[in-house]
Amino acid sequence: IRWGGEEFIIICETNQKSELKEMAQHLRVAIETYQFKDVGALTCSFGCALHDEEHEILDTIKEADEKLYLAKNSGRNRVEC
Repeated sequence: IRWGGEEFIIICETNQKSELKEMAQHLRVAIETYQFKDVGALTCSFGCALHDEEHEILDTIKEADEKLYLAKNSGRNRVEC
């Protein structure tokens, strides 16, 4: 889901933070090593959060957004969960 200009939300099924981080790392490496037509190489940062039904979805999105900015401020091209 496109969430902002350069921000996207990926929804996947897992309830383990380690599995979530592994999935995000896999996507990060796939994007980093792919040569895109017209732009060449790209990198990306991921902020990850697990959602549970006891919380509002917007709270989970806010948590992921905070993790994203942590990844960006820690050097970019990273995954933070």
